Amino acid sequence: MSASPDFRYKIEFDPLTDIGPRPSTQLADLISKHPKLKIYTSSSPHFQGMKAIWNLEYAPNEPLALVRVTAPSEVSTVIKFCVTNNLPLAVRSGGHDLWGRSLIDGAVILDIRELNQIVLAEDQKSITIGGGTQTGDVVNFLDGHGLVTPCTLASVTGHLGWAFSGGFGPLVNAFGLGVDQIINAKIVTADGEMQEDDSELLWGIKGAGGAFGVITEAKFKTYPLPKMLGGMLIFKFDEAENILSDVQKLLDEENVPAQLSIGCHFSKRGGAPTLTMMFSWASVDFEEGKKWLDKVKSLGTVMMDMVSEITMKKWCDIIAPMLPQASYNSSRSFFISKLSAEAAKILLTASTKVPESLQWGIGTFFIGGEAIKPQPTSSFVLRERFVFLHALAPVPEKKQLTESIEWTNDILNQMKDEGLVKANYLAIMGHDLSVQECFGEENFERLKALKWKVDPGNVFKHVPAQFT
Repeated sequence: MSASPDFRYKIEFDPLTDIGPRPSTQLADLISKHPKLKIYTSSSPHFQGMKAIWNLEYAPNEPLALVRVTAPSEVSTVIKFCVTNNLPLAVRSGGHDLWGRSLIDGAVILDIRELNQIVLAEDQKSITIGGGTQTGDVVNFLDGHGLVTPCTLASVTGHLGWAFSGGFGPLVNAFGLGVDQIINAKIVTADGEMQEDDSELLWGIKGAGGAFGVITEAKFKTYPLPKMLGGMLIFKFDEAENILSDVQKLLDEENVPAQLSIGCHFSKRGGAPTLTMMFSWASVDFEEGKKWLDKVKSLGTVMMDMVSEITMKKWCDIIAPMLPQASYNSSRSFFISKLSAEAAKILLTASTKVPESLQWGIGTFFIGGEAIKPQPTSSFVLRERFVFLHALAPVPEKKQLTESIEWTNDILNQMKDEGLVKANYLAIMGHDLSVQECFGEENFERLKALKWKVDPGNVFKHVPAQFT
């Protein structure tokens, strides 16, 4: 008995079964003129598996077809077809969009997961990856060369989608945000033409991502880092208020090296709230790194120390089993200036109120170092010390979703009431929040002008960055 296909990678195509005997007349021209194009309709035995997404709330959506492109020329073909025939178009890569924008009812879904090539430059200072490549594949490939590029610990996500809106993870203080690693990109715009070497378009992509077209590949900076210090510290929750205050003071007052990255995670395990510190030291100077580890451990009573000398691949492998599976989701993600006493109180109170049905919690990253250096070639605007905060509340059943939404909304609303929210995070913010607040008025207006220049018909509207 063969294993189930892994839809992240190459999938077999048989037009007799995958297109089926009676495809929609809306697809007739595309099918007849491009017989080698991998078009999957609801007749295909692969259709349900291919359209599976992480947020189950949108799983019932039924697209007109999923088109699995294997080359940039096919991306152009699909875009031109949809524009000519006035068909809605959405782009599918990692499938982790919290708002289901990669699976639209009645739309043609341009599935780019087979655009997943990885090429390392001869000087090993950069890597070129296809638009559908997952972070885990990038991490695994670079691990074989003793290299890294900033990434998320959630290795199942699409790497370009993660990077283009900012990109947070344990290496960003040392090397810069995910968006800062992008050297160039190739993008097919609404006219079906490939664009590259356009500095204004690249500036827009590095912050607003897919609002301008389908990014088929991008080149990222890489760095030598064969090993690092990484892992989790679980602290006694009763001491959490003092620990959070002291970790903020440590980061404020000390000459903190960029190699250090700290994240606090609040969850509820076995019915009890838990404070976990994510510790990362992005350097092979382990003697210095262990000095900083000791400083962090001295902030409170450590119940469990799981920090060790590891690779970035191993760090991702450790986190992988802890990531929530496909579920019904509510999420709030935003930036605050610092983990003040008021902010800490809100988070600690929320962590004690995590409903038993929730599988996740609240994650934070303290951002500084290379990540806050001004980057005039990027539209991502926030370049001062801040805390990235993500409240994620996945539940296994739809009937539990109301409770999930109330919990995440309460965190955001309390932070707003205290005047603590600095900006929204474009990639995973709700529809009710302002895109302009992600970029500031000046950058927003510049992005808006660029959007209507390259996509006047708003072909690429099923994306986080809306400029209407």
